[in-house]
Amino acid sequence: MFTAELISKLLLISFSCAWDNKIWEKVDLKIRQLIYETSKQYQNNFKSRYGKVRLSGSNTERELSEIYVPIPCSDCHHKPTAEESYRSKVFKPELAIDDTVCYRSIFDRVNENQYLILVGKVGSGKTLTLKYIALEALSQDENCLYIHNKIPVYLDLNSHLYSDREIHEIIVEEFEIAGVPDAHNFAETTLKRGDLLLLIDSVDDLSQSQQSIRLSEVSALVERFPSNRYILARKEEIPFGNLLGFNSSYVHPFGESEILSFINKWFDCQDDSFGKLLLKVFRERALFPLDFLRSPLLLTITCSSFSKANASSSNVLVLYENALKTLLIDWSREKGIDTSDNVAHLKEEILSRLALKASQNLDNASLKIEVIETFSIPETRNLDSTDSTNPSQLLHEFQYKHGILEQNSDGSYRFAFRSIQEYLTAYSIIFLNHYLNIFLESHISDRQWRNIFILAAGIKNSDFLISSMLNHMNFLLMTPRLRKLANRIEEMTSTTQNTVRDSRKTGLILSVLIDIIITYQDNCKFRKTLFSCNSQINNILSKRQKISIETYTIDPKLLRYLDELALINISNSLAKKLLNSNALKDTEKIQKFSDKLENILIFLRDKSKHELTARLSRQKISDYLYQYWLTLLDLKPGDLEFETEDIEALKDYLYAYDLIFKCKDYSRQISPQIVDKIGKSFMPIKHEFKPSQ
Repeated sequence: MFTAELISKLLLISFSCAWDNKIWEKVDLKIRQLIYETSKQYQNNFKSRYGKVRLSGSNTERELSEIYVPIPCSDCHHKPTAEESYRSKVFKPELAIDDTVCYRSIFDRVNENQYLILVGKVGSGKTLTLKYIALEALSQDENCLYIHNKIPVYLDLNSHLYSDREIHEIIVEEFEIAGVPDAHNFAETTLKRGDLLLLIDSVDDLSQSQQSIRLSEVSALVERFPSNRYILARKEEIPFGNLLGFNSSYVHPFGESEILSFINKWFDCQDDSFGKLLLKVFRERALFPLDFLRSPLLLTITCSSFSKANASSSNVLVLYENALKTLLIDWSREKGIDTSDNVAHLKEEILSRLALKASQNLDNASLKIEVIETFSIPETRNLDSTDSTNPSQLLHEFQYKHGILEQNSDGSYRFAFRSIQEYLTAYSIIFLNHYLNIFLESHISDRQWRNIFILAAGIKNSDFLISSMLNHMNFLLMTPRLRKLANRIEEMTSTTQNTVRDSRKTGLILSVLIDIIITYQDNCKFRKTLFSCNSQINNILSKRQKISIETYTIDPKLLRYLDELALINISNSLAKKLLNSNALKDTEKIQKFSDKLENILIFLRDKSKHELTARLSRQKISDYLYQYWLTLLDLKPGDLEFETEDIEALKDYLYAYDLIFKCKDYSRQISPQIVDKIGKSFMPIKHEFKPSQ
């Protein structure tokens, strides 16, 4: 019989396909065949057990070798401050990589370091990377990425959670399962010879006491068998005193190139055209959680939600639900964490409250540990006092088990995914109806809360939410000048029955007034902002209110190039816009004004440019038309001379109105009465509004 040492040598040769080695020349053909079959059995067994990717909570399986994308890593780790984290998530491009980090290939680090700790967040791809390294070590391809001739052994310590076997015994068990002859002696021999690549996973899924025991075993194994290669995956860095000689490599989120590569592999594309198309769809879709794409786990969930035939078919809101369910329940179940209904509901409630707290302070969106524990304690009192519902344990699980919270350098915490924070905040404000008016008063015009309100509309019936938003939207216009102008617009608005609703008429009149200010008001300080506001009004009227209008808003950059005829022609166009819309009660004056302008245009077109400029200056024509419009609409000059507070209020009002339409579009359920109310609610300022306290 062959010794375990010889079997080890032969298996290594078999793995490397070195059939011309001199050792084989001394081996009987039948024995050679047996060794070959043993090596193939080990490879096939490994691939069947660890070579597939199964999505948590799903029966979907994919070959790891077909979809794996090497994760970016670096030699150093920078834990951001609360402000840095906030700024990177709000102001940086969604898929940009940190250009201050020197990235390296994971296989460069693995090949260089005999003892390596792979440090990364939950769902960052550590487990898949360990398995892929093993597949490369088993590969017979001459271009394989792993360069050392070692027998890989993958050790998932979480699967031995309740076992009292030591790591040495678990290695023997792995060889027994693979059908290696005399597995105990084989394991001992390969360890002594340094023939193994030990890939140790799920240390952080154990309890603190179990972690300490397992790490001591790893340390003892390294000390006893130093010639093997060791890779340990962790969610946090181990102090070097615990594992001497180990270097750390830090896993980073996917950048755009890794995301494209993964999408193309997932959908089996020959080139990157489909990946770019799908990424474009993701970017253009409102509410799409782009930060999910940077996590290999959540990117997998995202791709599985979309079909290649119809990349836009998935309901975006379902992605949020699936992501939270995966991190909080499915992923936890695989790691042996308590996922009972009571505990899962408790965690979701606590996270929702924490998300609301963080969102109310978006200048840094950080959470002090005292706040987290304070929010947790009242909820945990309702359950049995166990480790899984202890506030400190919950915080540990939120960070290291579920990957939902991250720690800042100052010890405070933040949500790992801003999209999940927004979704949980939306969940909170929907189920805290008695606080809704307070949230709206503070945040209805806050652009950073935009996604929160839209998501809230998609969680359940949105009638109460949108009705409250309409009330607070009207309050935004309560500057004295805007209130006076809005009331004057309402007074001049036609009340006769026709095809244009009253709220649409007020929008048309306001649009014309802003055009007049932009074009003719000599001392206007806000032309650029008013141009933006008017474009938004026209968008509301044409797209949201589904009314066909012509737009005459002049870009302020072009005003200096307008001649005298153009200034007159703009006024004529604005007058016709009012006439065609039937928006005014008194159209007779507007009609006479339009006729007068037509006659002036005919007269002036017959004159040469020299004669025209000799008689009239551009400024005189502009001043004349501005004063004529004020008289025609019974306005005083001060009525249209906006200050900063008026401009900001108008911007906020238009933003809020467009936001309400977005909420309507994403509503899970909304009554026809509320839809009708939205359409009629543009600038109804006849009454004073006081928000509910």
